[in-house]
Amino acid sequence: MSKIRVLIVDDQHLFAGSLKVVLEGHGDGEIDVVGIAYNGREALDLVGKTRPDVVLMDVRMPRWRRCSCWPRRRCWARSPLPPPGRG
Repeated sequence: MSKIRVLIVDDQHLFAGSLKVVLEGHGDGEIDVVGIAYNGREALDLVGKTRPDVVLMDVRMPRWRRCSCWPRRRCWARSPLPPPGRG
C-alpha cells in the first residue's frame, strides 16, 4: 500500500513542524509529509512539485487572500470534489 502524501501549509513554523512530526510518527509510516509551505505562494509551488494526496492548510496566512487557492485548485487536484462550501 502506498503512503499518503501530505503537504502542510501554515505560517506558524513551530506548529507546522510539530504537525509533521506527529503525522510521520503515526500509523507505521503510512503518512509521508512531502513538504511544508509557510505562505500561499510557497504552497502553490509545492503543490505543483510534490502532487500531494492531502493538503492541510491554514486559510489565514500571509501572501494568500482568503481562500484564493480554490479557483486554482482545479489545476492540480486529483479529486473532482468541490471546495468546502461550494458543493
